[in-house]
Amino acid sequence: MSVPRSPAPRSGPDAAVIFVGGMHRSGTSAMARALALCGGRLPQKLVPPAPDNPEGYWEPADMVALNDEILAAAGSRWDDVFLHQVEGRLGRRRAGFIRRAADLIRGLDREGRGAVLKDPRAAALPALWNAAAEAVGLEPRHVLLVRHPAEVAASLVAREAMPPAKAELLWVASMLALEQGTRGRRRLVVDHDAFLAAPVPTLEAVAAQLGGGLKVDARTAAGVTAFLKPSLRHHRAEAASFHWPHTAAVLDAFRAAARDGKEPDAAALRPAREALDALATLMGPQLQELRAQVHDRPELLRRLAETIDENGKLRDIANAFHGRMEAAERRATEATAARLEAERRAARPDPGGLADLGAARAEAIRARALAAELGEALDARTAAFEAERAALTGQLTAQMAIAEAAGARAERIAADLAGQLQQAVAERDAHAARVAELEQALDDALQQTTAARDEIAALAAALAAASTPPKRPRRRGVIGLARSLKRRLDGAGAG
Repeated sequence: MSVPRSPAPRSGPDAAVIFVGGMHRSGTSAMARALALCGGRLPQKLVPPAPDNPEGYWEPADMVALNDEILAAAGSRWDDVFLHQVEGRLGRRRAGFIRRAADLIRGLDREGRGAVLKDPRAAALPALWNAAAEAVGLEPRHVLLVRHPAEVAASLVAREAMPPAKAELLWVASMLALEQGTRGRRRLVVDHDAFLAAPVPTLEAVAAQLGGGLKVDARTAAGVTAFLKPSLRHHRAEAASFHWPHTAAVLDAFRAAARDGKEPDAAALRPAREALDALATLMGPQLQELRAQVHDRPELLRRLAETIDENGKLRDIANAFHGRMEAAERRATEATAARLEAERRAARPDPGGLADLGAARAEAIRARALAAELGEALDARTAAFEAERAALTGQLTAQMAIAEAAGARAERIAADLAGQLQQAVAERDAHAARVAELEQALDDALQQTTAARDEIAALAAALAAASTPPKRPRRRGVIGLARSLKRRLDGAGAG
């Protein structure tokens, strides 16, 4: 299944979709609302406010529903600590989801102006939404919110009762997925604290970097300042310690990018991504087993609720049966009294007495039969419902016990893996230090070897020079001198 070709981009700097990305509880709602005040276009159908976010989420309801469906199709959900691997698990279904996302964007932004779309679930799917925006001729641009993971974890602990270690790992996975999926795109990293402390300068930087029709003027600044109340912030991280050794490096890389207005350092993020991939390889099968064990729990709860509701209806029927039985018993009592009266009257010579007695006896028999029939039907139906309720309750109890055992086992496995990862990191650092020492020792040995070779060469040259006998000057003997003198004399005489 192929992705539709991208149409020609719409002209002008406003032909863009601005995606507000970040981990849950990282200030994405405040940023989306602030960008809307600066001229960004929010969709009409938004997720309604809730007690944990009374000012509103500013999330498109259709986008949230589609993201939930995509995550479910990949065997995931919003709190999956391995969100960075979700898009890779979609396979051929990805093209269909891109088409649906493109239709959603097309319906929100018919004029080609800068729409603002925000949903933290999209942190797992940035590449998919980029493709959807381009499919309708709009450029995807991104503002990425980074907040201290300890503050995010504290908020999720309060709202979801999520373990702090899981919340921290979820933060890391979300930020890594966002960075990877928006790399090479037009984007800006914004620090949550800096945004709340100085919202107007932050929005001016966003408008300058992303365009999209955003404009910050005096009226905008007043509206943003009034909207961003200090009371909206409930959690602050002081000197927080991390559960995972790579969290600090990820936080530092994003904060440095936000501070300097630059791209996050991909090399600094690489070890965290590799470690998270290794953890996913180890933990993935256990998590899938756990999901399979608790998969039927909602269905069991639904069936139990239906049984409880049916039992309530059964109680109403039983009450009606009891009322009918009481009426039947009253009729039987009245029939018995009538029979006794008829018997007394039958004792007198009265031809009508026997007829009354027969009618009373027949009425009493019918009343008793009706009461017995109603009682048996009620007992049978009550027993059937009680048996079904007991069976469902037993199944639910067993599934909950399995889920609790699996959860405990997953926590133990996670703790063991975390310890193993820390030990592996320590061993890797020790090995790296040892390798560095060996490399230094090797360099020193090579230098010493070179010096020794030079010294040996010099000694060899000196030895060769010492072993060669020196040339002695040629000495003429007496006979040679005589012969030479004779030749000279002979030459003189001839002359």
